[in-house]
Amino acid sequence: MSRRIKAFLDTNILIDVLSIASRPNSEASRLIVQAICDEQIEGAVSTQSIMDAAFILSRFPDFSKERFCQSILWLNNYVNIYSIDMVNIRNAIRHPGDDFEDDVHYAFAVSTACDVIVTGDKGFLSRSQEEGYPEIPCLSPQAFAARLTAQT
Repeated sequence: MSRRIKAFLDTNILIDVLSIASRPNSEASRLIVQAICDEQIEGAVSTQSIMDAAFILSRFPDFSKERFCQSILWLNNYVNIYSIDMVNIRNAIRHPGDDFEDDVHYAFAVSTACDVIVTGDKGFLSRSQEEGYPEIPCLSPQAFAARLTAQT
Protein backbone atom coordinates (compact mmCIF):
# COMPACT_ATOMS: atom_id res chain seq x y z
CA MET A 1 0.00 0.00 0.00
CA SER A 2 1.45 3.37 -0.99
CA ARG A 3 1.15 6.38 1.22
CA ARG A 4 -0.83 9.41 0.15
CA ILE A 5 0.95 12.55 -1.02
CA LYS A 6 1.23 15.04 1.82
CA ALA A 7 0.80 18.67 0.78
CA PHE A 8 1.67 21.72 2.86
CA LEU A 9 -0.95 24.40 2.21
CA ASP A 10 0.52 27.89 2.48
CA THR A 11 -1.45 30.74 4.06
CA ASN A 12 -2.82 32.02 0.76
CA ILE A 13 -4.47 28.64 0.10
CA LEU A 14 -6.41 29.01 3.36
CA ILE A 15 -7.41 32.53 2.37
CA ASP A 16 -8.61 31.25 -1.02
CA VAL A 17 -10.74 28.57 0.63
CA LEU A 18 -12.06 30.56 3.58
CA SER A 19 -12.81 33.81 1.77
CA ILE A 20 -16.28 34.42 0.42
CA ALA A 21 -14.75 36.68 -2.23
CA SER A 22 -13.51 35.06 -5.41
CA ARG A 23 -9.73 35.11 -5.71
CA PRO A 24 -7.55 34.08 -8.68
CA ASN A 25 -6.59 30.73 -7.10
CA SER A 26 -9.89 30.01 -5.31
CA GLU A 27 -11.12 27.29 -7.65
CA ALA A 28 -7.84 25.35 -7.65
CA SER A 29 -7.42 25.77 -3.88
CA ARG A 30 -10.92 24.47 -3.24
CA LEU A 31 -10.27 21.49 -5.51
CA ILE A 32 -7.15 20.69 -3.45
CA VAL A 33 -9.04 20.90 -0.16
CA GLN A 34 -11.78 18.70 -1.64
CA ALA A 35 -9.12 16.11 -2.54
CA ILE A 36 -7.96 16.21 1.08
CA CYS A 37 -11.54 15.75 2.32
CA ASP A 38 -11.94 12.84 -0.11
CA GLU A 39 -8.72 11.33 1.32
CA GLN A 40 -6.94 11.39 -2.05
CA ILE A 41 -4.10 13.35 -0.46
CA GLU A 42 -3.05 14.40 3.03
CA GLY A 43 -2.96 18.08 3.98
CA ALA A 44 -0.78 19.98 6.43
CA VAL A 45 -1.23 23.53 7.70
CA SER A 46 0.73 25.53 10.25
CA THR A 47 -0.90 27.31 13.16
CA GLN A 48 0.92 30.41 11.93
CA SER A 49 -0.94 30.18 8.61
CA ILE A 50 -4.25 30.01 10.47
CA MET A 51 -3.40 33.12 12.49
CA ASP A 52 -2.15 34.98 9.42
CA ALA A 53 -5.26 34.01 7.45
CA ALA A 54 -7.47 35.27 10.28
CA PHE A 55 -5.58 38.57 10.35
CA ILE A 56 -5.80 39.05 6.58
CA LEU A 57 -9.41 37.93 6.26
CA SER A 58 -10.47 40.16 9.16
CA ARG A 59 -9.68 43.10 6.85
CA PHE A 60 -12.25 41.88 4.31
CA PRO A 61 -15.64 43.62 4.63
CA ASP A 62 -17.58 40.33 4.82
CA PHE A 63 -15.36 38.74 7.51
CA SER A 64 -17.13 36.89 10.30
CA LYS A 65 -15.01 35.63 13.19
CA GLU A 66 -17.69 33.07 14.02
CA ARG A 67 -17.74 31.72 10.43
CA PHE A 68 -13.94 31.71 10.33
CA CYS A 69 -13.68 29.75 13.60
CA GLN A 70 -16.33 27.25 12.46
CA SER A 71 -14.43 26.78 9.21
CA ILE A 72 -11.14 26.15 11.01
CA LEU A 73 -12.79 23.61 13.34
CA TRP A 74 -14.31 21.88 10.29
CA LEU A 75 -10.96 21.96 8.47
CA ASN A 76 -9.30 20.37 11.50
CA ASN A 77 -11.34 17.21 10.77
CA TYR A 78 -9.45 16.76 7.49
CA VAL A 79 -6.15 18.63 7.60
CA ASN A 80 -3.21 18.05 9.95
CA ILE A 81 -2.59 21.28 11.84
CA TYR A 82 0.90 21.61 13.31
CA SER A 83 2.67 24.21 15.42
CA ILE A 84 5.85 25.78 14.19
CA ASP A 85 8.61 25.19 16.71
CA MET A 86 12.14 26.40 17.42
CA VAL A 87 13.62 23.60 15.32
CA ASN A 88 11.76 25.01 12.31
CA ILE A 89 12.91 28.52 13.17
CA ARG A 90 16.55 27.44 13.61
CA ASN A 91 16.45 25.61 10.28
CA ALA A 92 14.96 28.70 8.63
CA ILE A 93 17.75 30.85 10.08
CA ARG A 94 20.31 28.54 8.47
CA HIS A 95 18.53 28.63 5.10
CA PRO A 96 20.16 30.98 2.60
CA GLY A 97 16.85 32.47 1.48
CA ASP A 98 15.95 36.12 1.95
CA ASP A 99 12.29 35.69 3.01
CA PHE A 100 12.24 34.44 6.58
CA GLU A 101 8.53 33.56 6.63
CA ASP A 102 8.87 31.39 3.52
CA ASP A 103 12.03 29.81 4.95
CA VAL A 104 10.15 28.94 8.17
CA HIS A 105 7.29 27.40 6.21
CA TYR A 106 9.76 25.46 4.08
CA ALA A 107 11.52 24.14 7.21
CA PHE A 108 8.11 23.29 8.66
CA ALA A 109 7.13 21.37 5.50
CA VAL A 110 10.39 19.39 5.66
CA SER A 111 9.94 18.58 9.36
CA THR A 112 6.37 17.34 8.84
CA ALA A 113 7.41 15.12 5.90
CA CYS A 114 5.44 16.98 3.24
CA ASP A 115 5.94 15.95 -0.37
CA VAL A 116 4.92 19.29 -1.90
CA ILE A 117 4.34 22.90 -0.89
CA VAL A 118 1.28 24.46 -2.48
CA THR A 119 1.41 28.23 -2.58
CA GLY A 120 0.00 31.07 -4.59
CA ASP A 121 2.85 33.30 -3.43
CA LYS A 122 4.73 34.08 -6.64
CA GLY A 123 7.80 35.13 -4.67
CA PHE A 124 7.88 31.81 -2.80
CA LEU A 125 7.43 29.92 -6.06
CA SER A 126 10.25 31.74 -7.85
CA ARG A 127 12.62 31.63 -4.86
CA SER A 128 12.05 27.90 -4.53
CA GLN A 129 13.44 27.49 -8.05
CA GLU A 130 16.26 30.02 -7.77
CA GLU A 131 17.55 29.27 -4.29
CA GLY A 132 17.02 25.56 -4.51
CA TYR A 133 14.63 24.19 -1.97
CA PRO A 134 16.00 20.73 -2.78
CA GLU A 135 13.83 18.50 -0.64
CA ILE A 136 10.31 19.62 -1.51
CA PRO A 137 8.94 21.09 -4.74
CA CYS A 138 6.77 24.21 -4.56
CA LEU A 139 3.76 24.29 -6.87
CA SER A 140 1.03 26.81 -7.58
CA PRO A 141 -2.53 25.77 -6.74
CA GLN A 142 -3.29 25.42 -10.47
CA ALA A 143 -0.24 23.21 -11.11
CA PHE A 144 -0.98 20.97 -8.14
CA ALA A 145 -4.71 20.77 -8.95
CA ALA A 146 -3.81 19.80 -12.53
CA ARG A 147 -1.64 16.95 -11.20
CA LEU A 148 -4.50 15.78 -8.99
CA THR A 149 -6.93 15.89 -11.89
CA ALA A 150 -4.51 13.94 -14.09
CA GLN A 151 -4.20 11.20 -11.44
CA THR A 152 -7.94 10.57 -11.19
